[in-house]
Amino acid sequence: MKSLISHGRTGLIGLGLGLLSTGVILVASLSDTLLVTVEQDLTHYWRTTYDILVRPAGSRSPIEEKYGLVEANHLSGIPGGISFAQYEAMRDIPGVEVAAPVAMLGYLAEEIPLHNVGFPSEMGLYELTSELAEDTGVGLPAFQVFRASYYYVNPSAGIGSIPEINVNVNPPLGIRDYIEFPFLMAGIEPAQEAALVGLDRALVEGKYLSGEEALPLETTTDWLGNPITQTRIPVLINATPYLSFTIKTELKRVVLPSEISGLDALAAQSSQDLASLPRETLAIQQSSSKAVYQKLLENLRFRSSQFTLLHESPIGVPAPMQYQETVPPFPWEGVALEIVLPEETPQTLWTVGSVWGRPYRAGSFVRVGDEKVKFRVAFSIYAKGVLDIEKIPRPVDVNRVPLETYFPPVSILRYDEEGHPVEARMLRPSLNWAGYIQPPPLLLTTLQAARLLRGDNCISAIRVRVGGID
Repeated sequence: MKSLISHGRTGLIGLGLGLLSTGVILVASLSDTLLVTVEQDLTHYWRTTYDILVRPAGSRSPIEEKYGLVEANHLSGIPGGISFAQYEAMRDIPGVEVAAPVAMLGYLAEEIPLHNVGFPSEMGLYELTSELAEDTGVGLPAFQVFRASYYYVNPSAGIGSIPEINVNVNPPLGIRDYIEFPFLMAGIEPAQEAALVGLDRALVEGKYLSGEEALPLETTTDWLGNPITQTRIPVLINATPYLSFTIKTELKRVVLPSEISGLDALAAQSSQDLASLPRETLAIQQSSSKAVYQKLLENLRFRSSQFTLLHESPIGVPAPMQYQETVPPFPWEGVALEIVLPEETPQTLWTVGSVWGRPYRAGSFVRVGDEKVKFRVAFSIYAKGVLDIEKIPRPVDVNRVPLETYFPPVSILRYDEEGHPVEARMLRPSLNWAGYIQPPPLLLTTLQAARLLRGDNCISAIRVRVGGID
């Protein structure tokens, strides 16, 4: 019996060693499989979209210089500085496979109608308020009033306004609401961009840019009789919305007391007097960012006959973000930076101040004749094609480099102002053209068009891909 137990025990030990041995083999085999898979994945992903980023001299910030970093928002504040001669010399260097320039031309604004009330059936004073709730990833979206106007409807009062109390008198188009939608325009070299990111494969409507489109010049006069030179430029429209917001419009009838029975009596009131009067809500309407964006795209498709006269409608050009090192209110061993906000002077608020929020960066408005960033001609656009940027492969985290021309910078909120951890949230661009995270360009034109509008030094950056690397 003892012998039997002993054998049985020996057999169990042997079986256990067999299982252990098999387990080791399985683990080793699995490790080899994982190792091979990881090596294959890294081999596939280690190459970034471009190898070298070339920016104008002087555009590298002290923080970037000190730590060898590149700001993810690097393009949004560079309105130019690289010449065509420099670009062509770089493109012709032996071994350069792709040299894709981009010229950030600046921010235009399109007026998008929201709700057209028309003319109320009853005479009297009406108030139209517009509120915006924007989802930028910071806190829960909350409605905030960005515009409030009064409308006095009385056929006997004529057409005019009382600017002191923001009253429109019998407006010709009736009571209507709108939004000024800012958007960025940039110039690219189509063939190089197709080679770099496959932009031509993102085309969903129309034709891709060739770079050889005619740019006819015409000399004429504006409505004031001033001589201007104008041209028409081809554009690709980016149909991908990057913003998320809701606009709420409320129409209210202001209940006027009997002593305010005419225009003269109304003009004698103060803003505080009008604000204290009772109101009756007549209608509430909402518009989503998706609906507003679709209207914007429709406007841009059919506005080829309308010229952007820069001395009337200036282009906004933001400056780079300014950072300084700081000590965060939570444990952190890496580099911590804080934004140096521009001073809120009357000039700053006029140039970059926005109804959409406080500016995070300085900037300027550019007009014809500006000596710093000169636009030489007025222009209109015609849509040659429409892009779906989602058809461009999105970079993965392991090899991500800034591609602001198509994707917003990745920025994740992890702590509140006191340094307390919060649920991680991706930050989104906003309507504030001088904000922290800005949406990619809505319109892409050719580099030749950018050169015509802005001159020979219009290139903001060149993304270089080196050939022969396996």
